[in-house]
Amino acid sequence: EEAADHPSKHIITRALGVDETIKVDFCQESFDENDLLILCTDGLTNYVNAEDIYKLTDDGSYFDYANRLVDLANQNGGGDNITVVAVEN
Repeated sequence: EEAADHPSKHIITRALGVDETIKVDFCQESFDENDLLILCTDGLTNYVNAEDIYKLTDDGSYFDYANRLVDLANQNGGGDNITVVAVEN
């Protein structure tokens, strides 16, 4: 909740193509059948709250989730690039 209103939330801390080397965050997770992974930019999370993301991704139509989320972010102002990838196991 604090991050949503933080005055420095828009500052880019890392970007591809800026330096010769890239610092990568890496983690490995196990997924159960029917688990959903959503990868997105702050263009989504700045305009769609977590509760609305849960609501829009709760009906098993994973192939449509990314479009729904981008559409809602645009309806809510969409003042940034919006990227969403939804993957179901």
